[in-house]
Parts: sequence; structure tokens; C-alpha cells
Amino acid sequence: EQIYRALSNSGSASLLDPLKVIPTILPAQGEAARDIMALVGNNCSAKEVIIAIQEAVERIQSSLYSEDDDEEKRTSLVGQLDSLISLSASSIIRLRLRNKTASETITPVVSDLQETIRLVPSHSVPTEGRHLVGTVSYTVQNILKWARTSTDNKVDEIVKCKTVLHGLLEATVTACIPFIRSSLAQKAFNVFFPRLVVRSVFRPGQEESDKAIQDATDASTALGYSPSALLWRPSIASLVLLAHNPLTLPFTSAWLLSFLPIILTSMQTNVALDESLAILYHQLTRATDIPQEVLSPLAEVLPSLASVHPDSSTRFLAFRLLAQLLTFASSQTRLEILRDLTSESPFPQMRTAAIGLVKEAVLEAISCAPSARQSNVFASPLFMRTFSPILFRPSPPSLFSSSLSLADFQDSSEPSRLAESVALLYILLKRDTSNLTGILISDEFEKVENALLKPLRSFLSSIKSTQEYNNRQGKQKFRLLPS
Repeated sequence: EQIYRALSNSGSASLLDPLKVIPTILPAQGEAARDIMALVGNNCSAKEVIIAIQEAVERIQSSLYSEDDDEEKRTSLVGQLDSLISLSASSIIRLRLRNKTASETITPVVSDLQETIRLVPSHSVPTEGRHLVGTVSYTVQNILKWARTSTDNKVDEIVKCKTVLHGLLEATVTACIPFIRSSLAQKAFNVFFPRLVVRSVFRPGQEESDKAIQDATDASTALGYSPSALLWRPSIASLVLLAHNPLTLPFTSAWLLSFLPIILTSMQTNVALDESLAILYHQLTRATDIPQEVLSPLAEVLPSLASVHPDSSTRFLAFRLLAQLLTFASSQTRLEILRDLTSESPFPQMRTAAIGLVKEAVLEAISCAPSARQSNVFASPLFMRTFSPILFRPSPPSLFSSSLSLADFQDSSEPSRLAESVALLYILLKRDTSNLTGILISDEFEKVENALLKPLRSFLSSIKSTQEYNNRQGKQKFRLLPS
């Protein structure tokens, strides 16, 4: 701090050698070090500063490429990179063009920064990642202003500069996606399904994340890539910026189809997942139609996400999206999807949870107007023919005929699945008084009775008898103990 004050008060900062000062000060932490770097960027030879920046970026790039697992060291490199980006802004805007155009001048340093930002480790400190987005957003806007002034606003040259700078901004947003934690999907769910909200989970960093994305959106717009323009440039960075801009949502069917591969990849790789789920909530609650080309792949991806994602709130959000998605399917398609989920899903938890989706579909069908029921397979005997062999019997069918212990039964997924199935059976008997599903046909109910209810009663009865016997034996042993 004393060095900074001395340099600032004496006005001698221009005498410093950037090639020596920058690599010396760069690893240092603290406000004083940043202030000295700012003095160098604003007062020393701009060309020398840029050379020093490129050399420092090369060293950082080499370190990030290395196999070094020192997390603290790798994280500190992100802070150094942030400082160099700020330094590049203050240096470039002091350059005077001579033999090179503006785009030729900025391309080498911007390309180096862009390549290095792509290497930013996903385990970096989130605050540093969010700050990096803001720094780059500020930098590209300042460099663009310099380019306009330096080139007398020549259209061709400005377009080239915008392209170079947008590449840097897009790479930064993409690299820093893991640090953007705005909880967009949860917020969208809270808005569209307020009655289902039990409690809203606040996650640290939401305000900082929103600010970082707003900075990036402002910078993108300044470069000629407004949110509406980003619709024509499907990319993971575009998806992130658009998800934070509700005015662009929901997408038209054409836009949704163009972004669908990115959304699917996002859901499969867990990258920008929050943004993808948020976009889908807007689509599935505000759009009037979902193309079959969108519905089918989403119906394949959402079940696995709802089953195995490590975050419970994400599993819930994905499951409710799946439920909403199915309302856009024809009743025949919906039946086929639910048949597969309840019988062939590799995830036991989904085979159980999907029974709730079956219940929603059949209640919706038997509650609708008579004219609508005619084309709804859930309000027809096809319902029982399809789901009775799946839901209203144990899995495997011989489960209760073997010497099944209570402990083994409880350790399996069958108790929860059968509980859901019996609950569905009860609701059908209570609500389908017109026998639309065929549940009241004697032959159908006899199949349910023989396949599920009798074996289940017998098993529960044997368990109860065993427990009563054990209790009696325990009491007898207790009475035999000496007093």
C-alpha cells in the first residue's frame, strides 16, 4: 500500500517497467496490488503492457494445461486472469493505430485470453467465476468504444472487432456456467405452480449470478447480439443469456427445435441445467403446442434426470416437467410413454413415481366432458388391459409365493410401488363409477383380486402371525427369567 501511495503521489508510475512489474505483482493478493496494476495499465507504455499481458497469459495457460491438482493454485490463476483482462482494457484503449487495423491489433491478445478462459477449472471459487464474467463484459464494451473512435466508425472494421470480442464474451459465459447459480428453474416453478410450492430454497450467489448475466447481456447487446439476435445463434452461451431474459420466452416452435439439441445435451451433461429446465417450464406452461419432434426426445431424457440426479430439488423439478410434458401428448402417446415408464424403466424409483402420472392421466380422462372421453384411451377398457398386468400384480408375479421375509420385502422397491398401485386401485373404484376404464368388469377385477390382492393379504397375514408368535415367545421367555 505504501508503494502504491508513493507511486501515485509522485506521478512516477510511467517509469515502471511493465515486463518486470506485472509478473511480480500479479500473484499478489489484495487491493494495493490491484491498484498498482491499474497504475501500470493507465500510465506505462501500452505496447509493453500488452506484451507483458501476453507473456503472463501464456504462463497461466501452461499452468492450467498442466496435471497439477493443487486446487488452491489453480483457483488463484483465475483471479490473476481476471486482473490481466482488466489490464488489457486499460492498455488497449490507449493504443494508437499505425500499421495495423483495430481488429488486427486486438485479435492476438483477445484470442489468447479466450483460449485461456476456456481452461478455467469448474471447481474454481464461484465468486471469482462470476466476477470474471463482469470483468470481460466491461472490457469488451470499452474495447469496442476504442475501436469505434480509432477507426472513425468504419463499418467493416467494427464488424470484425465485434466478432472477435463476442467470441471472448461467449467463451467466458460458457466457461463460467458452473458459477451461475440463479435458481431460474425453481423460480419459474414457483410462479407457474404456486400451490405446489412447499418451501423455496435460497441458494447463495443468486444476486451476484443475476448481475453477472445482466452484465454479459448488456455487453452482448452492445456488440450487436441482443437477446432477439441470439435466437438466431443457438449455442450454450446463447441459451444461458436467453433463459435469464423472460421477454424472449416461450420460444416459437421453430426456435425451440433449433435449441433442442443444446437443451438435450445440457440435461445429459448437467451443464446449464438450471437454464434448460427454466426454459422448458416457460415452454410447457405458456406455449399452446409442443411439436412431436420435441416431445419424444424430452420424454426420453427427463425420466433419467428425475431419477438419478444427485440434487433432490432438481429431481423434483424434472419430474414435474415430465408430468407437464405428458399433457401435450395425445392420449395414445401418453399411454405408451407411461406404460414404458411403469414397466421398463431401469430406475425403480421411476417405475413407482410414474404410477402417480398414470393416476393424473386417468383422473383427467374420466373427469372431462363426454365428448372428449371418446378419443381418450385412459377413459376406455384399454386402460385396464394395458396397466392391470403391470400395476396390479407384484413384481415378479411369484414374489409372494416364495418364502419371502419381511426384511427382504422392505429392502426392495416393491412396498412403495405396490402402495402406489393399491392407492390407484382405490381411486379408480371410488371415482370411475361409470366403469369407463373397465375396472368394474367382474373378469377384470377378479384378475386384480387373484394377481395382487389375495397374495398380498396372505403375505401380510403370515407376517402378522409370525410377529404375534414371536411376541408370545418373547413374553414366555420373559416370565421364565428368575426374579
